[in-house]
Amino acid sequence: DCALSVTGPLGAQVHAEYLVTDDRTAWIESASAAGLHQIPPDSRDPTSTTSRGVGELMAAALSGDVRRIVVGVGGTGI
Repeated sequence: DCALSVTGPLGAQVHAEYLVTDDRTAWIESASAAGLHQIPPDSRDPTSTTSRGVGELMAAALSGDVRRIVVGVGGTGI
């Protein structure tokens, strides 16, 4: 697993991870960076949240030796 700090759905830094398998595929669960669980119920407004952290995870994976990226989109708050 690769762990780093990325921009969360409300703009604050959050801890997120992705996995790189032996076939050089990076597996990213977008909810780790932009999950609904990270947004208090009274702040759940998709016009004010961001998915920037998902892009930061993808950029980090691409800076390594990956050939493919798979992004899961369940549980996001964006």
